[in-house]
Amino acid sequence: MQTHIRLSMATRMCPRQRPRDAQWNRKGLIFMTYLYKTLGLAAAATLALATTGATGAQAASITVQSFSPGAFIGLAKSDTVIEDFETPGALTKTFEGGGTGLGTAPDTYGELAAGTALGSKVGSFTGLGGTGKGNTCQNLSIGNATCDNIALQFDSTLNGQSNIVPDEGKWSINAADTKGIEWTAFLPGDRQFTSLFFAIRDAADQGAKLTVAAAGQSVELTDLLNNGNRLGNNNEQLIFVDFGTAVDSALITMSSSKINDSFSIDGAAITPVPLPAAGWLMIAGLGGLAALRRRKRAA
Repeated sequence: MQTHIRLSMATRMCPRQRPRDAQWNRKGLIFMTYLYKTLGLAAAATLALATTGATGAQAASITVQSFSPGAFIGLAKSDTVIEDFETPGALTKTFEGGGTGLGTAPDTYGELAAGTALGSKVGSFTGLGGTGKGNTCQNLSIGNATCDNIALQFDSTLNGQSNIVPDEGKWSINAADTKGIEWTAFLPGDRQFTSLFFAIRDAADQGAKLTVAAAGQSVELTDLLNNGNRLGNNNEQLIFVDFGTAVDSALITMSSSKINDSFSIDGAAITPVPLPAAGWLMIAGLGGLAALRRRKRAA
């Protein structure tokens, strides 16, 4: 209604228009009024879509398969947002001790400060507690030989844990011998999504049970993949979580039953829900309104 009123007032304030301009503005006004009425219905539909499943979503399923580049690519779409951690400068992080981390800039890595999270384009990652003291931790710890949080990892292989995506990459997130990793998944602008996927490397190969949980569903990898027995060193798994509805955030946990059986994750990916047709109609309407205003100013 406000758009309609504003256009009507602008028309009345220009009584000396040239006949052609007056005719154009009358047609433009009729078109914009119709478009606004249409947009009112479209906007309501868009709002309904935006709020559906925003809270209280339950995961419809968690699927686990052996990782392969082909399987990973098969899950990705043209608009899938993939965080492979290969641009560490774009990640927000605080290393243990507040320093610059291990290694030489810009390739600095290591354990994150306790209680902090690593921020990325697909959400944030942090630890699940526990104090790691194993060999993986000792290679990623900063200032001491224990780990209280996850670590940003940069090397080829560390006890079977390392990069997975892309195939020739160097970066990943490591549980650093703690109780696991928590991923709070979301996209910029609170864009909604119905599923996500990621890769895990070197899971549960030292006797621990590793459970992946999301929105009321969970799978334990050794039970699922090897009759409860430990998995092989350097094993690679691809996890796909389907929420069955659109959500704007999700909590994914990868929890180990004991410390010092670390693992790495990589290729954290979210495919956003396509913008509804109503959204494109709203954009078109705003573009038409802007064009109408420019024409009026020029007159």
